[in-house]
Amino acid sequence: MISIFKTSVEKTRDSRKIKNELNEKMPEARIVFDLEDCDRIFKIESAEVSIEVLEETFSRMGHELEILKK
Repeated sequence: MISIFKTSVEKTRDSRKIKNELNEKMPEARIVFDLEDCDRIFKIESAEVSIEVLEETFSRMGHELEILKK
């Protein structure tokens, strides 16, 4: 399953921190950020995606996350 989100992440440093933390929780997931896009896209591909884990991780790191495609 591929899920796509709009985010408030602006800095590559922040995207790396989020990606590293999510890789620990979901090691099988393929995670991509596109910070050049106007919506600062976050895309995750995994057999199972926990929206709650994503929202909690982004929120704890001071960022917003909005589902565009699930």
